[in-house]
Amino acid sequence: MSVRLHAAPVPALRRPVGWSVKPLLVGEANPYSRRPDDALLPWPEGASGHRLSRLLGLSADDYVAAFERRNLCGMVWDTRRAREEAVRIEAGPHRVLVLLGSKVRAAFGVRRDPFTVDVTPTERVYVHLPHPSGRSREWHRVGAAALARRLVSPYIRDCEFPRYLEVVCPLCDAPPGEHCPPTQRYGMIPDRSTHTERKLVCA
Repeated sequence: MSVRLHAAPVPALRRPVGWSVKPLLVGEANPYSRRPDDALLPWPEGASGHRLSRLLGLSADDYVAAFERRNLCGMVWDTRRAREEAVRIEAGPHRVLVLLGSKVRAAFGVRRDPFTVDVTPTERVYVHLPHPSGRSREWHRVGAAALARRLVSPYIRDCEFPRYLEVVCPLCDAPPGEHCPPTQRYGMIPDRSTHTERKLVCA
């Protein structure tokens, strides 16, 4: 049986002096590159950044423009290094931190469910999302991607989200029944080769 997710209230965005405007995406590690600037890029196809950009409904250009990006580790996960990097990030200027996955949340000392938002007394915002690696079952839930967009969209600027978040196909941007099967539902991702419905986190 499908589990439907319900959106929580999204805190209003204010911009205190000294805070960075762009949200910071925080991931685990990058198996493709050691360069920090390559963290969570929307390529190559199938990488975590590529999946996340598709789940958020953003083009590659809009995704790169909307967020700053950082991984806690290099090419291999290391818990100690991740915790040290989390401390450095929290000492930095980013007001909105989008924590991707339970290992990242643990490195920040946070125990929260995905698809939630926390605001600290200093007005720092933590958006908690599942990791977009393709292994997280949380993204399989009906409405998961639409809820992620709802939680993230108030904190990004100059990006166009699809108008009909719940019914547009993430691959072809067509409403159900046009280029996708009539049974296409949001949260069910079409196969790229046959464009038929199957349960996957991302194409």
